[in-house]
Formats: sequence, structure tokens, C-alpha cells
Amino acid sequence: MRVRKPLLVAVAAVAATGLLAGCGSSSDSSASGRDSATSPIKILSMAPFQSSVLSLGDAEASTKAAVAALNAAGGLNGHPLEVVYCNDKMDPNTAAGCARQAVSEKVVAVTSAYEPNSPSVLPVLQAAHIPFVYSSVAADIDGTSNVSFPRDAGVPAQYASLGVELVKKGCTKVGAIVLTLPATETGAKWLKTAVMASGAQWAGEVEAPQDQADYSAPVQTLLSKGMDCLVPVEAPDSGAKVIIAARQASSTLQIGADSSLLSDAAIKTLGSASDGIILTGQEYRTGDTGVPAVATVLAGVKKYQPSAPALSKFALTAWADVTALQQVLKGVDGSYTAASVATSAAATQVETGLLAPISWGSSTETPYAGYPRVHNWSYLAWEVKGGKPALLYPDFQQMPAAVLK
Repeated sequence: MRVRKPLLVAVAAVAATGLLAGCGSSSDSSASGRDSATSPIKILSMAPFQSSVLSLGDAEASTKAAVAALNAAGGLNGHPLEVVYCNDKMDPNTAAGCARQAVSEKVVAVTSAYEPNSPSVLPVLQAAHIPFVYSSVAADIDGTSNVSFPRDAGVPAQYASLGVELVKKGCTKVGAIVLTLPATETGAKWLKTAVMASGAQWAGEVEAPQDQADYSAPVQTLLSKGMDCLVPVEAPDSGAKVIIAARQASSTLQIGADSSLLSDAAIKTLGSASDGIILTGQEYRTGDTGVPAVATVLAGVKKYQPSAPALSKFALTAWADVTALQQVLKGVDGSYTAASVATSAAATQVETGLLAPISWGSSTETPYAGYPRVHNWSYLAWEVKGGKPALLYPDFQQMPAAVLK
């Protein structure tokens, strides 16, 4: 079953001035209302922009480029968008510190291209009634907190859709190598659920610490259990290592991966080892240049952040965050406050062109009762052919109801 392609809602591409480039701002968002015609609207953007496990410098650059375009086009009714950036370093304690900074900075919203430590973040934001707008689900709290407005089902949908597509591909017994992190453990749980709901068997999972150097032993452990399909539920920096170990162990092993695990650059590095890999995700890839919204992001980052690192799907989600916030903030009635932004978010249907449309309205039925805040479970799927991911379907797919029971 398919849902329609989202309409392109692009942020205008014009130069920006006066952006906040890092942490430490002391401006007061309580003054960010319409009582001052040019007062800034302050938000906080957080993610592991730099860490030993995952570094999303491209997401930070994409956010800056999107905000630059928005501000130079006149901002929001004349109000510039001001951003505080906080690097959570892929660490739960640092992530909690970013949330506390959002409180002290009096921002009207927090957003993130990817936040794996939301269990440390959302309780702080919830206590301060600050909405986490257009984040993604990495843990159960993202789907249940009343200040969470997720863009999609995130990790659960990424890995559930992968389980569905692998069984379609002919997999009968799926196994996983799982990074020891709350978000990846959530992903493994949903992968297993989808595999079994689709009629295949679960070979088991092997946990791997963040400093794992050699994945040969975990691969062999799963092969000994009859695994015919392998999924690395890992950080991007580790995913390629798992795939290389799997190819060395078995030339016939089917491999599946979350789209964010393998950038176009990583696929190129893998060479022929990447052929046949099934990828799934809830947003387009940077290589899907025929999609107008993707082309807009690539051009915008090139213009405003020409020194940005190679772009991954996180650059697309970062741009989508700003596009979504633009639509939410335009719907605010009165002063821009955390409360008014949350009210507007609940009434706004967001369309970014980069993922399926989403509405957080209370009247909108959620597909999975366990995550009442999550409305978007739609996904895309690719197969790597000749070193390039090719879309398996021309449009977004809906998650099978059997997976979401």
C-alpha cells in the first residue's frame, strides 16, 4: 500500500546574516514575541555533531544553510530564526546538559537531526514544557512524551521496514549485530518483531561494544545458528566493518541496513561488497537527486556551507527540521513561546518533500497505540546495484498492520 509523495516545501535560498554559530547565546526568548517586530526566535539544535562513535557535521552545516536561507528571505514575519547548537557527543550526560542549556537559554523549541539519547533529554524538556519539534524516535519516550513531536517513527520504523523488506527478498532466518546503545537496542527489538510478523525466523543478535574492532566472531556466531540474512544495527562508522566481515565469511549472505548506516561515500568505499544490500529509511537519500527537495538541499548547502563535509541522510533530516519549524512557527498565534509553538505544532500538517507528510493533531489516528505521538511510519526502500542505491518503489510504503499490533 502506498501513500502519496509529499509536496516540496522548500526554504528560499538567499544569504543570511547574524546567525548564532554555536553555544553560549545569552539572548532571552521570552522577548521573542511579536511585541518586537524584529526580535529573534530562538531554538536549540542538538545532535552528535562530533563524537568518537558518530559525527554529524553535515547535519550542523545543513541546519545553518537552511536557517541562512530562511533568514535572508525575511525570516518569520520579520523575525530572524536564531539557533543555539549543542554537540551531545553521543553521550547521555552531555545530551542532558544540552537539554538543560535549552532551558537556561529559554528557547521556544528544540530540534535534532538525530538524538540517540532522548531518554536523557526529554524528561528535562518535559519539566520545562519545551517542545522537541521534528526529532525522531530513538527510544520509547519519543513516542509517548507530551512534548515530543517526532517527524517519523525513526529507529523503530527504520528497522521494522528492513525486516519486512528482507523477508520479501526471501530471507528465512535473520540475525543482527547490535551496538550497545539504547537507540540500537530499540532498533533490534523492532527488527525482530517485523521479521517474525512477516513469517520468518529470528536467528538472534550479538551485542558489540562501541570500540569493537573485528566483527568476524559475531558474524560466525550468527552463521552457526542458521542465519541467512544479516543486519548491522550499528553506528555508521561501524556498519561498513560489519559488512566486510560478513562478505568475507559468506558470499551468499543477504545483508540489510538502515539507510543512514551507509552513505553514498561508504557504499563507494565498499565497492562490489555493497551490491545486493537492501536499505530502508523514512526519508530520501542524498543520491536521490531526481527528487526536487533533495536537489534543493544539495544546492542550498553548497551555496551557504561550501566547506560542509560529505552529506548523508542526516543533512536531509536537518534541512527538513528547519522547513518543518518554519511551517509550525508561521502558525503561531501571538507571541513566540514554547507553549505557543507546541500548540501550533499540534495543529500543523508538515510537508517537507523529504519524507511523508505528517500531522500531530489529536484527531489524527496513530498507527501504533504504544506510540501515541508517532503518526508517520511510512518508508522507502532501495537495493544497491552497481555501487548505487536504486529505489525499489516509486513512492513511500505504509508499514504492514501486522508489525504494529
